[in-house]
Amino acid sequence: MNLKKIIDRIGYFPIAFFLLSIIGVTYYFTHREYLDKSEYYELTRQLTPDEKYYIYKYARYGAAFTGDITGYRLLERGERFAENAGKSFPYGFDAWLSKDTILVNRFDQAGADADTAPSRIDYESLGNFTVKQVFYKSTMNGGGHSEYTCDSLYVSRGKLIILGIHDSDVKSMAFPLGPITIHSHAGIVSKLVIDGIRKYHDAANKPMITSESYEFIPYRSVSIKELGETGYYLSLL
Repeated sequence: MNLKKIIDRIGYFPIAFFLLSIIGVTYYFTHREYLDKSEYYELTRQLTPDEKYYIYKYARYGAAFTGDITGYRLLERGERFAENAGKSFPYGFDAWLSKDTILVNRFDQAGADADTAPSRIDYESLGNFTVKQVFYKSTMNGGGHSEYTCDSLYVSRGKLIILGIHDSDVKSMAFPLGPITIHSHAGIVSKLVIDGIRKYHDAANKPMITSESYEFIPYRSVSIKELGETGYYLSLL
């Protein structure tokens, strides 16, 4: 049965009502303000180095027609979070380079001439912040996830230092502030999740760039206050 016969049989109004209902439900679940944390499976925020803004990272299950709802929002400190509050912050960024500059790595040019060296570097403005975008000729070649326990950690000169890593040949690691999420209980760090990239050449001397994710669980008690207030996402769940 073609569309004209369907319309002739049931009329325009029921079809229009059905389509408008779908649009309305989709808009409602996408744009309404969410204040109930229980509806999120991820909700974190990071205080920017200038201590003027929070970057919120959120994820929740959407309606049947929309899929999961995820994103970043940039809000002034003290402003109440909502998915339509503040400004869109469209980057899962890789590091703070200064109080007002962030690093974003781009991997969008696959090809035989892949290289771990950047193909170009661009800058753009995002409100009061500058975004340094570093482009690579190769797309990411897979990725990895590692879980460790560690003895201690601290922040120094814009980096998070992990010491006494167990079950690893490498006993210490350093990560730039920014793509770090801290889970805590009663103000004590319970777990760290760190995202980054690794650049290297494989056994055939082929350049490789992979996404890497690390989890660290401290053996010793570490207070969040010892790490300062800026440069990492703190879980709100």
